Amino acid sequence: VPAHRHAYVKPPRAARRPTVATWHGVELVVDYAWLKAQNWQDVMREPAVLDAEIRAYLDAENAYCEAQLAETRPLQDELFAEMRGRLKEDDSSVPAPDGAFAYSTKFVAGGQYPLVCRRTRSGEDEQVLLDGNVEAEGKAYWDLGGFHHSPDHRLLAYASDDKGSELY
Repeated sequence: VPAHRHAYVKPPRAARRPTVATWHGVELVVDYAWLKAQNWQDVMREPAVLDAEIRAYLDAENAYCEAQLAETRPLQDELFAEMRGRLKEDDSSVPAPDGAFAYSTKFVAGGQYPLVCRRTRSGEDEQVLLDGNVEAEGKAYWDLGGFHHSPDHRLLAYASDDKGSELY
């Protein structure tokens, strides 16, 4: 046990369950194939459908990681604050003109997610069409995948991911 560790946490060990797979006439023994959920595509859309045994192992891995990194939490927080301090919090994109409007994204101080905005070509009357900070409220994860307005400028279509699965 390293001297700087306050408590030793035993790392989780995945059970070996040999499975034989044949590829191009060559037999391979794969000990941990059971950890790849057969329904992985469904799991990406709805994590709750992950097999309970696989979930338990992943939870054990995550708990082990948290325990091993616990004493670095203050440093992690300090580094995060330093990196965040180097970002321009109220940054915005270059407006993209289209018809009577110019569309852009921007961030507000204290926010983590983009706002999709438009303003009249004369530069007045900015409208927030989508506020990512509001959309992300109460969610453990949220990401804007993309957006596009309708040709008549009445509608905004956007794709978002609220599971971290990168399925928008």
